[in-house]
Amino acid sequence: KDVEDREGRRSQDLEFLAGEIDRIVKIVNGMRTLAKVKASRVPLDVREPIMDTLVTLRDRFFKEGVRLEGSGLDRAAGDSSILQILADKDELVQIFSNLLRNALYAVKCTLNNPAKTDGAVRISVLRTSERVEIRIEDNGCGIEPADLSRIFDPDFTTKPLEEGTGMGLSIARRLTRAFEGDLYVERSTPGAGTVFLAWFPMLK
Repeated sequence: KDVEDREGRRSQDLEFLAGEIDRIVKIVNGMRTLAKVKASRVPLDVREPIMDTLVTLRDRFFKEGVRLEGSGLDRAAGDSSILQILADKDELVQIFSNLLRNALYAVKCTLNNPAKTDGAVRISVLRTSERVEIRIEDNGCGIEPADLSRIFDPDFTTKPLEEGTGMGLSIARRLTRAFEGDLYVERSTPGAGTVFLAWFPMLK
């Protein structure tokens, strides 16, 4: 019995250590990303990294029972240049992945609420005269007004440790600004949802 108890405690200790190691690796990788941005720039259609991100995350959204929607992503013949920007595709994927994962978490937080019957995240693309705008909108828990000024801080998070390191939004904003764009909260209502806006200068 004593041996079994010690083995059980040892197993729990190993699981805890494995979790802590994984968390530390995520933090170190995040710090590396914050410290150095490749910022290699090539002309590309912003819809390509968005679609790659959607394909990667679609199963995860499905398993969580959250709808993942897209708007403005269809490509007509001859329109390959209308949404072109100068950026790095892999780093754009990281931006959109961080934003979509955050949106998914925000929606998951509300799905246990009996009043919430439908969880959804929507990503849309819009071209203006000077830039390309990407909005990620969710109908999740929203952001408390007191937290709005801190959400892009590298060490700030409202998630438990196993859910995140608090650097996803900071990394996403740093990468966006490396390509002369920006990322901010367009609007957020506690209990109703949030819209993040990322924009990039349009390639002329």
